[in-house]
Amino acid sequence: MIDQLGRQVVASRPKCATLGLGTLKAAIRKYQKDRRLERAGVTRPDEGEFVFGENAAEAARKQ
Repeated sequence: MIDQLGRQVVASRPKCATLGLGTLKAAIRKYQKDRRLERAGVTRPDEGEFVFGENAAEAARKQ
């Protein structure tokens, strides 16, 4: 497999898989935490939205 794909590609696969799994785990933890807070009646402040492009600078100044 290393001969066909190359050493760099084969070496990067576990790193990509680990990053993807870590991201998924973090999303699950956040979801579970939000559900627990919601059940307890705690409201979280709005996290806002991402703004890209021409309006980004103006949106940043407003905050």
